[in-house]
Amino acid sequence: MEKNFQKMFVPVTALILIAMIGGCKEQNLSGTKKTRLIAAENIQLRKDLAQRDKEIEEQKELLAKCKQEKKQGQKAFIDLSTTASQNFEKIAELGKENKNLKEQIGNLKKQTQGPGPNTPDKNSVK
Repeated sequence: MEKNFQKMFVPVTALILIAMIGGCKEQNLSGTKKTRLIAAENIQLRKDLAQRDKEIEEQKELLAKCKQEKKQGQKAFIDLSTTASQNFEKIAELGKENKNLKEQIGNLKKQTQGPGPNTPDKNSVK
């Protein structure tokens, strides 16, 4: 029985070793595949990150441009408000001047409509 065991021990051990080596190679291949997949994913993630960074920079530039336009718009609004205020003041002054001139015209009309050589006097008409 011991002889049978010795005869069987060597081939069984060889088969076990061959199976183990074969199994390790499969694990190494799957490990290599995983490594390649991870590397490919890392490359894609870096590309995606670079694209996002580019988009962020573009958005920052756009934001800066918008802020500048807003600032210019606010300045233009202030300038227009100042001009409008000055115009309203000028209109008020012109309104007062117009009123004074109308009063002067009215006074002059009253003075010129008084009794004159060509106009009959109420007392002289019978």
